[in-house]
Amino acid sequence: NTLRLAYVLGTMPESKPIIEEIIAYITKEHKKMKPCEVTFIMMLLRKIIEKENSETLKTFNFKGNDDNEDKKIIPIYSWDVVRLRDLQKMQRIQAHFMQCNLTEFLMNIAVEEKGTNVLKEFLQLCVAYLYGGNADVQNQFYQKFISDYDNSIINKLRELFEKYVSDFKSNEKHRMNSLYRESVRDTFERLEDASQAANVQNNTFFSNVRENFPPDLKIPCEENKGPTMLILIFTFIQSLAEGQCTSIQNFMREQVYTDANGETKYLNNSFNILGEFRSLFNAYFRVHSEYNLNIGLKLIDVMTEYIQGDVQENINNLLHKTLLFDMTRVLTDFNNPYHLLPRGYDADPYMGSFRVLKGKVIVLLKTLVEFPDDKIRDKIRNYLDISGLMEVFEAYMYKFFGFENVGSIPKGVDQRWFVDKVSKLRMEDFDDGALLDALNIYMIFRYLWVETNFEDNSREFKEKMDLLINDKKRSKRRVEILELLIHSFCPKLVHGIEVIIEQKLVTCWFPILPVCRYLLESSKNHFETTVDRSNIQTKVAGLMGASDEMIPQMHNDYQASRRFYGFNATRLYFWMRMFGDMLAIAINVINLACLEYDATNSDFPYSGGGSIANKVFVAVNIGAAALILILWFLTSSKRHLSSQWERYSDAKVKELGTLPGSIKAKLEERQYTDLSKEEVVQVLRLNGMNSEEYTILVQDPYLYNQVWSFLMKKNAFFMCKSKTFIWHFCYLGLSIGSLFTPICSTLLIADIAIQSEAIMQVFRAMGTNWKQFLWTLFLLANIALFYTFISFYAMQDEMVDSDGNQLCQYAFGCFLNILDSGLRAGGGIADVISGQVYGTDHVGHFFGRVVYDLTFFIIMITILLNLIFGMIIDAFGNLRDKKNENEEDAANKCFICGIDRSEFERYMNFDDHVNKEHNKWDYIYFITYIKEKYKNKRTEMTQIENYVSDRCKYRNFQWFPQTRSLTLEKRKERALNSDDDKTEYLIESVNTLNGDMGELKKKLKDISAIHHAMETLTTEIKEIRRKMQPAPIERSGSMGQ
Repeated sequence: NTLRLAYVLGTMPESKPIIEEIIAYITKEHKKMKPCEVTFIMMLLRKIIEKENSETLKTFNFKGNDDNEDKKIIPIYSWDVVRLRDLQKMQRIQAHFMQCNLTEFLMNIAVEEKGTNVLKEFLQLCVAYLYGGNADVQNQFYQKFISDYDNSIINKLRELFEKYVSDFKSNEKHRMNSLYRESVRDTFERLEDASQAANVQNNTFFSNVRENFPPDLKIPCEENKGPTMLILIFTFIQSLAEGQCTSIQNFMREQVYTDANGETKYLNNSFNILGEFRSLFNAYFRVHSEYNLNIGLKLIDVMTEYIQGDVQENINNLLHKTLLFDMTRVLTDFNNPYHLLPRGYDADPYMGSFRVLKGKVIVLLKTLVEFPDDKIRDKIRNYLDISGLMEVFEAYMYKFFGFENVGSIPKGVDQRWFVDKVSKLRMEDFDDGALLDALNIYMIFRYLWVETNFEDNSREFKEKMDLLINDKKRSKRRVEILELLIHSFCPKLVHGIEVIIEQKLVTCWFPILPVCRYLLESSKNHFETTVDRSNIQTKVAGLMGASDEMIPQMHNDYQASRRFYGFNATRLYFWMRMFGDMLAIAINVINLACLEYDATNSDFPYSGGGSIANKVFVAVNIGAAALILILWFLTSSKRHLSSQWERYSDAKVKELGTLPGSIKAKLEERQYTDLSKEEVVQVLRLNGMNSEEYTILVQDPYLYNQVWSFLMKKNAFFMCKSKTFIWHFCYLGLSIGSLFTPICSTLLIADIAIQSEAIMQVFRAMGTNWKQFLWTLFLLANIALFYTFISFYAMQDEMVDSDGNQLCQYAFGCFLNILDSGLRAGGGIADVISGQVYGTDHVGHFFGRVVYDLTFFIIMITILLNLIFGMIIDAFGNLRDKKNENEEDAANKCFICGIDRSEFERYMNFDDHVNKEHNKWDYIYFITYIKEKYKNKRTEMTQIENYVSDRCKYRNFQWFPQTRSLTLEKRKERALNSDDDKTEYLIESVNTLNGDMGELKKKLKDISAIHHAMETLTTEIKEIRRKMQPAPIERSGSMGQ
């Protein structure tokens, strides 16, 4: 009844004033109201939001009288998928509630009320109010939180949380002990029967054992009030931060505020909710079961939400050794019947609800390793059970491919077998399942180890994987299969790109969806030859513009391949064009070989059986041409109209502005009959056919009647702007014309030329100067007209050809002859008309004839014709230069970052970079993946995915790593560090050498002093020795006598 009332209230023309009055009244008078009255009004407000989810309410009978019908509706905290259109409606209601100051009322209720029923409804209304990550509502909650200096709201949550967590732990521990006891006793009793002993691990055996469990042990915990409140608390806290609301994410770790002086202060009784979540998971992993699964799923969801984005402190706070160890144990320690049976899971640990729980754990691990911080990843590498994770990966892959064990793997399973499996994958395989879980584990490995370690240039990822694969416990065959999975199968399904997010360059790994296989090579080649390569910005803008056509084309081809036992309309279209071209060639060959001229009857009969063959081939070609036109309409018309409408509406928005608020209000209030025809047409003009408003126009009969005439005219006009459609229409006409004349059949071969990108490039090059070309032709025709009337009035006797035929009897004929004969003759018109002999009696006439002939030759032949030829030659020259520039750019510049090959070759291989790190098609595939996830799992998108999705929505391409490459930067940094080390070593060596030189100089000075002292001493010794020598004896003469 409440939902029925909400539906009636929400669809009333004057619902907004009524809702405003309700919120104003309950905000003012809630203290005077009974708890049941407050609960009823909050429930009514919640249902007004919930009724917009069309998927959940499909089975609800709004005209019925079943009082219990409300209970059949899935509660909001269990919603899985909400359509984008429904979410936008919900956000409009949330915005209206916020304007009515609903947040103020909710904060008061949270602090003042103590009744469980009121608090439960408060939490449910908050979840509905915040659903979808409404940033404005989140910010309003945050402002209320930081202005609550007593921290009363958070402490009220803390009080409820601790109360229900304590009860949950106690009850589930008791339940688990009882379940294990009952399971073991009943299992041993049944194992006495030999027939059952061989089939322990199957669902039938499990069901038989569980039949004897006491019923109270098998009751889902959420049927009790406490666990339900716990789930609501988790959902409310998750909704507060959904979409990576960083302020709330950090606030829940520590409640702080900034005072008037700019100082950061803690609120009273600050409470670390993330730490409590981690502690609860440490207890939950021991008691997890089918019966309390929703508690575990919500707990993991809220932890995942609070570590997405730029919240490194949250990750560090959550990332303890015990948490990583416990998460790995959930994946590895409960996969045998001893644990699966009492916990209520399927006999197969990789199926059912247990697989869902494991999938959530894997996503949480993946979110942790996605954060681009080496210290965090080092901690994960140290604490995570990597070997156990590899075993889980192997088990998931075996489950996906249907291998029960290594012995059941067929002998033909090799690399080619896995490659063939890749080509047969479907989109359903990438929904929640074994393959996606296995690929998430592979992505964890990719984040933990890079392709190349820059410290020692080792192939780190391959070496680490080979080390894990070659475990002694694995047989040779298991090792072979695991190597193929890791090194052959997964690299085809998981690619990485580099993204700039908030000035940080990070690597993002993502799965390649099966729809991406349908990106045609012809589309790639067409883009390569037509994209503007002037600079990085034009190339990136061209790639994103091309994605608007490529992605719908891939989806259309994928959907077509699933119809009629794999029938693909796009492939059939190309095959039919090829078939039609072959028929056109055959028809012309028949015409050449069999047509002859019958002079007697002035007829053109076919010889032999050529007439019948020609008619049969032409008839078949007419059918092929009609089918080609139909196939193009089926495969490409919607995409063409979509792109045309988008360009048209963008131009109209620039010219007229956005849709007026009055028209928006009428659409939101469903006041369709108040819209005039001009207003409806304006909606279509400004929003186009790719909008929610267009869906409303088409679905509502009144609105569609107002706009269908304009819509049909515009669609017809846009269809006529398609060159391909016009050509196919003309081709059909030429095919029909071939029944009557072979001249039409010769033009059918032009379809081959039109499909050639090289020939079309020639036509496009010639068309670049079409205005100058036309003005030159106009000048040529004008001058030819001048010469026509000179010839007509002054040269009638001379304007005859060699056979004596008069060329200027009629003025129009004279003009045509001047153009035809004059331009084709090498020397101009003088080569065609009769000559003039010089004579003294008509010198003036002869002189005039010379001037006539020379000026015609110089102006018409030498100048104008050569000018036209020069324009054509220049066009081809420009085409050649442009082609060379494009080839040079494609060969030596990265399309994404624009860095030259020469820069890369100094540090790494350029081809590896453009093929693996900055592959432009991977960026198309990434956008395809994001759009698919936004449509089906919007609430599970990561920070990077939300960031890129928002930027693409507003045509902002700053997330592309323009002029940057992560690998190149790391290699440069490594080389710089190496150079710095060398420089530091040289500086130290020079300093040491300088010191040694100083010591040497000092020693040399000492030696010099010693040498000087020794010289002085030597001199003194010599002087002493000289003085000590005796005086010489003089010999006299007398003595000799």
